[in-house]
Amino acid sequence: MSAIVKTDAIVLRAIRYGESSKIVTFFTRSHGKVTVIAKGALRPKSGYGSSLEPMSHASVIFHLKDTREIQTLTQSDLVESWRRLSEDLGTMSSGMKMIELVNAVSEHRHEGSDLFTLLVDGLSRLNDATKDPQISLYIFESRLAGVLGYAPDFTRCAVCRREMGDFPGDSPAAEFHLDKGGVLCTDCSGAPGHRVSLSIRALGVLRLISAPRESAPETDAKTRAEIEAFLWSYLKFHIPGLKEMKTARVFTKIEQR
Repeated sequence: MSAIVKTDAIVLRAIRYGESSKIVTFFTRSHGKVTVIAKGALRPKSGYGSSLEPMSHASVIFHLKDTREIQTLTQSDLVESWRRLSEDLGTMSSGMKMIELVNAVSEHRHEGSDLFTLLVDGLSRLNDATKDPQISLYIFESRLAGVLGYAPDFTRCAVCRREMGDFPGDSPAAEFHLDKGGVLCTDCSGAPGHRVSLSIRALGVLRLISAPRESAPETDAKTRAEIEAFLWSYLKFHIPGLKEMKTARVFTKIEQR
């Protein structure tokens, strides 16, 4: 079976192929992850412009053949120019982590319109962020867990389902049950299973960013580091085979120079 497909897409990765072409992996609205060859993309007059750069949002047309792993791209036009995504290392790092995560959790040619919408919203939010770009990444990761069926709940006890209010001011931390995907009240503390500790400050931020109308509160470096480690642990726990992201290693090395 073969068809001409036109769809919106986000570029997940792109590599040089030969003298003038590129191999590009898109995450598309209609066909999930698709890898294409963009012939002549590196030529000055190719017409592709920046539409084949990672994190670009493009409208693409490709020739789809079921017998091929790599499809043939015939057209790619930029839909949105998220220029601020490459303005500084923090924003770029957060955006690259988003697309690397989508690349890791998605399969070729498996439709995923909810995941596509999440990625577009995440990159758009990141582009518009005026402070703490990492918060946009944390919102994305929390919602990614939800799209995959593992939405964390920071408002009800994971065991008894009692609605959780504010923790007492003298509480140093709360427990989060990784298996059940929720916090534990004092009565259910110590429930069997995989548990991690969350500071009350980090829990408060996670509640804000996972709410239906999420907000982006200002946070200190220590809290951001704790939230980042927690969300990564949660995703790794629920997504088999998820490996350390290359983006994290690359940008850590850049920042250390």
